[in-house]
Formats: sequence, C-alpha cells, structure tokens
Amino acid sequence: MRWDRKSAAVLVSMGTNTFLVLLKVLLAILSGSLALLADAIHSGSDILVDVLVFVGIRVSGKKTIPSPLRIKIENTIAIIISIIIWCSAYAIFRKALGETTIEIKMLPIAILGTFISIITSYFLSRYKIHVGRATTSPSLIADGKHSRTDMYSSIAVLVGLTGYMMGFRLDPMAAIVVGVLIIKVGLDIFQSGIKALLTKASLQFITLGVERIPFVHKIEFAGYYKKIVPYRGIIIGVTITCLIIAYLLTGLFIVRPGEEAIVQRFGRIIKQSIMPGIHYRFPFPFEQSIISNTKQINRVEIGFRTREIFEDEPEAYLWETRHIKGRYEKRYGEALMLTGDQNIVDVWLVVQYRIRDMVDYLFRVDAPKILMKGASEAAVRYLVAKEDIDLLLTEKRHWIEEEIEKTLQGFLDRYGFGIEVTRVAIIVIQPPIEVVPAFRSVASASEDKERYIREAESYFNRIVPRARADASRALEEARAYRIVKVNRAKGEAKRFLDQLDQYSAARDISMTRIYLETMEKVLPGINKFILPPGASKDILDLRPYTGTQGSLEGLIEGGKQ
Repeated sequence: MRWDRKSAAVLVSMGTNTFLVLLKVLLAILSGSLALLADAIHSGSDILVDVLVFVGIRVSGKKTIPSPLRIKIENTIAIIISIIIWCSAYAIFRKALGETTIEIKMLPIAILGTFISIITSYFLSRYKIHVGRATTSPSLIADGKHSRTDMYSSIAVLVGLTGYMMGFRLDPMAAIVVGVLIIKVGLDIFQSGIKALLTKASLQFITLGVERIPFVHKIEFAGYYKKIVPYRGIIIGVTITCLIIAYLLTGLFIVRPGEEAIVQRFGRIIKQSIMPGIHYRFPFPFEQSIISNTKQINRVEIGFRTREIFEDEPEAYLWETRHIKGRYEKRYGEALMLTGDQNIVDVWLVVQYRIRDMVDYLFRVDAPKILMKGASEAAVRYLVAKEDIDLLLTEKRHWIEEEIEKTLQGFLDRYGFGIEVTRVAIIVIQPPIEVVPAFRSVASASEDKERYIREAESYFNRIVPRARADASRALEEARAYRIVKVNRAKGEAKRFLDQLDQYSAARDISMTRIYLETMEKVLPGINKFILPPGASKDILDLRPYTGTQGSLEGLIEGGKQ
C-alpha cells in the first residue's frame, strides 16, 4: 500500500536523522567546532520536519477525507517545510557572519564524521524523493529536498574544516553559498505548494466546502466564483503585493526617550547607539533590532528580596526579627558573612546600576543580571572579610559602601560588562539573630567601657591642665627667684667693690664707718653714745640725754661705750 510505503520512508528518515544528530553532537563536543554544533541543530530540525510529514501522511491517508483535500493537506505540509528550510538558511547565515575564530581539535575525526554525514544525507534524500515521486506525495518530496539541504550544510562544514586544516578560514564563505542554495530549494518547494493550493479545482473545492457551512449555504458562492475566476491573477498579485508591503513595514521600529537600540544583520552588529525616534531596518530574518532602556536604574538585592505581594506590614523592621512577614524577605545564604575578626555579620545590600554600553551588556557576557548579582556579592564579602565587626557596625559603614562601589566598578570595567554602578547602599548591617542576647551583653559592656573611658578622659582633662599650670607657676617663680638672687649678688659685689675703693682711699674713715655700722647692727634697740677721742674719763651723767634714772653701773657702762 502507498500509505505503508510512505510511512516506512518517514520512519527510516526519523531513525537516520536521529543518528546524524547524535553523530554531529559527539563530533562537536570532541572537536569544539561551532559549525558542527550548528549543523547538529540543523539536523535536529529534520526530525521536526519528519514529524510534520508523518502527521500529514496519516491525515491524508484517511478514506473519510476527500481526495482533493488530502492533496491540499500534503501541499500545506510542503509549504511549512519550505519555511523551516528558510529558517535553517537564516541560522547558517547568522553563524557564518557572526562566528568568531576558535581552535578546533581532532580535525581528522571531525572531517571523517562530516563526510559520513554527507553520504548519509545524500542517500536519505534520494530515497525520500524516490518514494515521494512513486507515491505522488509532495510533502515527502519536500522532506527529501530538505534532507538535501542538510547535506549542503554538512558540505559547508567540511569545507570549513578542510580550510582550517590548510590555514584558511573558508567556512563562512562556503556557508553563505550553501545558504543561498538552501533558500533556492525552499523557494522551489514553496512555489510548487502555492501553485497546487491556488488551482481552479482548489478554489472550487474550497467554495463547495464553504457552501456546506450552516447559515452560509444560502449565499450564492457559485456566482461570485464565476466573477472572481477571470481576475484570479490580479487578485493574487494584489494580495502578494499587500503581503510584501506589510512584510516590509515590519522593519519599522520606535526608540523611546531614554532608550537606545542596535541593529543586527544576520547576527552581526551594523548599527549601535541609535537615539530615540522612528527608524527602519530590513525585516526579519535579515535584520533585527534590540532596544534597551539605558537610563533606567536597575537594582540588585543581596541578603534579602522585596516581596511583590505581602500582608501584615510590621510597624518597624527590627533587626532581631526573622522577617517572616512584611515587604522584605530575608535570604540567609546571602546575608550571613564572615568578618576579619572571625565574627558573623548580617548584611543587606542594594546595588543600583544602569546600562552604559549596550553591545557589551548584550553580547560580551552571558546572563549579565546573574553575573552582576554574583559580582556584587563577591565584592561585599571580600571587603567585609577584611574588617572587624565593631568597625563595620560603627564608623566604617559609609566607608565600606564607597569601597564596594569602587571595587565592583573596577571588576565590571575589567571584564567589559557594559554596566555603570550608580550607588551602593547598605540597608542593614547587624549581628545574626541567633546571637542577639550575647550581642546585647557585649553591647552593654562596650557602652560601659566607653563610659569609663569618657570619665577617665574627663578626669584627665581636669587634672592635667591644673598640674601643668602649677608646674608653669613654679617654674616662673624659680626663674624670678634666680633673677632676684643673681641681681642682688651682683649689687652686693658691686657695693663691696665700691666700698673697697673707698676703703683704699680713706682707710681710717672707712674702718670707723664700718665699726659704727657693725655696732648698729649688733646692738639694735640700745641707746648708743659716741664720744670723741680724748674725752674726759670721769664719770658722766647721761641721764638727761636718755630721760631715765639709770644706775651707776649703767653710767659706767655707758662711759665705756
């Protein structure tokens, strides 16, 4: 039976394509060739095509479906296959134009495996086309031609590997040529399918089918059909023209304020930093545009997450609570960090950033948001591990924010993330919940320590200035005493020298003066009488001079004096 033969061909194709996919994936892993990996993906599309063909054959093989409708189902499957062929061509173009140079290993094994896949694809294509022609199955013929494109793709890979062995990078050019051939095959299949669907018999069949629909059979479609048939070519042309215009209009794109765009042609960037406005590019699959908001401030949360839906908002987020409810959800794996003095601290951090370079952000790194989070967490852990917990909780909180921003920005610039860090804010930095009682005791002891230190400083500030003032006063008094003594000694010395000069000039007079001055000092408070030399030695009555009644002994003593 025809149906059995077609089904058998499709099943053979499925098994062969599965073998080719496994072979190419293995070769890609061993050699590291991106071309082989892309060829394996292309071969994987063959399995999808086989599934579509098998479904079409099963549906068209049912006897309850009219013969014209069965033919149309297979032609529709052929059109779908042509679209898949074009997608494969687009993948080849993108790979050829956007691939970077890599090192390929185990070249002989890769070339041998590619040659085997070429031979296998060729005979599989011949087999499916032969069965399709023998069973008048357009979908199976289209599937066979699609397998031939798989052979072309493998030939492109073989050319690229051979060129790499000889020192030439020929695989992009060969892939482009093969892509053009694949597009031509897809066009042929699409054209044959469209012609089969737009025949006069097909339109009549569609009209008869529509007339059987309830509430529609009263409309005279036969009359409209006779009027439309002469203008069938014009209607098709206008329809195709409208479709082409609509297709071209899909190239319009709008860049809004604060956004930037880049345009890729087969994966290669041809325009970048496109400013806001209305712009045009070639429609998909030739070109595509990527638009990103470069002014928007994004954020990375470390140690916690902001809940989108929450209930029972607490009055305050206390550090000794576990944040089971409310707007914020704590993440213990991220929040707990080790400090430089071997303590554990709980850190909540927010990093705000924006896109600075779209090309680096989109194509230099993979998953930039995930890497941004990892880099931010690494930066904060690195800096927290260098400081003591007391400094982190007190005076170095703002300092560490600045250091995290500098460290993180340096890391992003070094690896070309295309990201600018705008702000780093530590929301919470505190000890873990499990050590709250111990930390409170330590905090109380620290407060007592600080109080004692302040009291000691106050006592120091009172005593030391006073002691310094007393020392300064004593020094000044000593300096004054020294000056007085020195000056007095100098005056006495000068007076002695002057007396010596006078003594030398008038020895007798000086001796008498010195004697008198000495007596005045030795006998203070006593009345003294000076008698000239040669005075009478008789008893003198000096009472009238003293105003007292002295005894005789006193008079005699006074006479002696």
